[in-house]
Amino acid sequence: MQPDLRPIRSNEQTIGRGGPRYAPGMELPGVDSHRVLRNTYLLLALTMVPTIIGAYVGMATGAVILQHPMAATLLMLGAVIGLQFAVIRNRNSSLGVVLLLLMTGILGWWLGPLLSMALTLANGGPLIGFAAAGTGLVVARSPAVAGPCGRGSWARRAGTPVPLSASRSCRAAWPSRSS
Repeated sequence: MQPDLRPIRSNEQTIGRGGPRYAPGMELPGVDSHRVLRNTYLLLALTMVPTIIGAYVGMATGAVILQHPMAATLLMLGAVIGLQFAVIRNRNSSLGVVLLLLMTGILGWWLGPLLSMALTLANGGPLIGFAAAGTGLVVARSPAVAGPCGRGSWARRAGTPVPLSASRSCRAAWPSRSS
């Protein structure tokens, strides 16, 4: 027979391991979660730019990569791993952002020959176009889904509906407020 495990509810101000208890809608001290999310998704969208530029360069220089595959692979792996350590080391400065953009450019360069081969297929252009459009939609839609249920977010003001599953969980987490 297994014990019946249920949480013990009390009127204490702490929950779990003694951390503070926050009510829905209550702001955390010193944290602007909307600003953090906005900056995170802006950085995600910004990393697509050097990836696209790197992919174009990779498509133009794909012959070099394909002529020396082992050297190119080792060069790319060394550069990306080194840049990951450099990004972590400089994560609190603008140099970290520049290094991150450089790393995504190198990864885009590595993607170039694959895109060149995909373009030789009969449906290669539409295939790459749909993949790029889908990625763009996901990146553009992420802030609305991750935000506070889309309330007051840019997507809600633009009339873009929040997915049904997200709106249901929002109603459960944040009951409607009278305003």
